[in-house]
Amino acid sequence: MIAANTAIQIVMYANMINNMETIMIKELPIVEHPIVEAFQRRAFELSAFQANGQDIIEWLYGKYLNCMYTPILREKFNYTRYDNWFVGENATLVSKIKFNVSTFKKLKIDLIQFVCEMLDNDNYIFGYYDEFYIPNKIAYESHHFRHDFMIYGYDNYKRKFLSIGYTINRNYEKFEFTFEQFVESIYEMQDNSLTLHFCKINKKIKFETNIKELYGELDDFLHSRNRRPLSDIGRVYGLDAEREYINYIKSFIETKEQIDVRFSRLFMELKNLMLVRLQYINANVCKLRDDIFVEYQEIVDSARVIHCLFMKYNILRNTDDLVKTITYQNNIINKEQEVLYDVYKRLKKYLEDGENEGSN
Repeated sequence: MIAANTAIQIVMYANMINNMETIMIKELPIVEHPIVEAFQRRAFELSAFQANGQDIIEWLYGKYLNCMYTPILREKFNYTRYDNWFVGENATLVSKIKFNVSTFKKLKIDLIQFVCEMLDNDNYIFGYYDEFYIPNKIAYESHHFRHDFMIYGYDNYKRKFLSIGYTINRNYEKFEFTFEQFVESIYEMQDNSLTLHFCKINKKIKFETNIKELYGELDDFLHSRNRRPLSDIGRVYGLDAEREYINYIKSFIETKEQIDVRFSRLFMELKNLMLVRLQYINANVCKLRDDIFVEYQEIVDSARVIHCLFMKYNILRNTDDLVKTITYQNNIINKEQEVLYDVYKRLKKYLEDGENEGSN
């Protein structure tokens, strides 16, 4: 919970904005299909970042390269962790409030106007609500489900907030809900909690691709490690994580249970991003061999086939489809080692040449 003096400041701020002229429509920049959208919470951040300039997109090329396997988590396969909204890199300015809902009501804060004012000041809103009250969500009027959300705008004419996320049709896309539905989804939360984050892109810093960071990520991936301080004991990284992906698939050949298509989507998206990253390196950093893009496109296509076979298996439960994915994944690992190690050597030489020039 926040301190009492902070609560007083929020009440004063809320009262102040009541007297300000209301903006009728506000829509912050948003990308509906970010580079990685397998997991909703990270997709929120990328939807915002990518919509704010090509320089930020190129800055992201130094990230989302390595992957990890964490057997004890539900999200067993994931990209390596970064701090939320890259606050540690000063990429965003983030504020957070946390209240008991009952306390928030006692303070007589107009939640709708408070959120709208933060949007007016270019803050994306992230938090948790009960999807039971939100149309277009699977849990709508079906069951109570506390889940994360992001709001990127509002329309005062329609009295609706603009949001993005996974909807009932299982697509990551834009959708809307009324002011009243939002308030109900917060105020009727069963755990009586209200948590809101206000995230603003920091336009005062220079976003650019960090080639040393990109090289470090590639080094980690190829050697199955993680140099970042957020690594935990028991995690497996890089190519070894992709080998664990094969073991994961094999376990479903035995059980015939439903397989998690988020993982196949994740690896497919990481391969798509890698191809774009290689094109950027070739055009802006150092020359890569000409046939590398054809070779890596084969990897991208194989990852896409695996994703399609995952979805097909979940419908038909034919384990022959999973056997096929193992063959594709083995080929991906073997091919990726060859292709990316060549890129790794060229980046290493590029960085060494730059250091030599700097010392002369």
